[in-house]
Amino acid sequence: FNYDAMNTGSEYLSLGRAHLVYAVLANRGDFSRAAELLEAAASYVLASNMQDEIPRALFHRARLRRHMRDFPAAHADLNQALAIAVRGEMRLYEADCLLEQARLAYDENLHTGDGRKLARARELRSQARQLVEAIHYHRRLPDLEILDRAVDG
Repeated sequence: FNYDAMNTGSEYLSLGRAHLVYAVLANRGDFSRAAELLEAAASYVLASNMQDEIPRALFHRARLRRHMRDFPAAHADLNQALAIAVRGEMRLYEADCLLEQARLAYDENLHTGDGRKLARARELRSQARQLVEAIHYHRRLPDLEILDRAVDG
């Protein structure tokens, strides 16, 4: 394992997440700094080869890509993060990925008007709910409530 790469990646990840939140809350659509930082974070974390940290970096890069409407890239990141989480029995990351996949499908529906994406969002939301309840990941209940209002509203 490359701990230096992991430490650098963690620093970029923290900064990238902060810039992403700012960009979303500012509602300006300028994700350039968040993208720069989260790309660097993912590169360093992937180079570290620390399997228990890779899903987190990919998850946050996927969130960025969803907000940027780069849906194929967001799917790719989430699929890779979810595969690692399942293989490593990282149930919290697995739940987070399912929730983000549901948000991604919902956003795709809003952008394209494809009702199949809304049905997929509901299906993923149900899978996420089952997992959240099974592992008692109560911290994600507010996320599920927000998804409920979005996909059922």
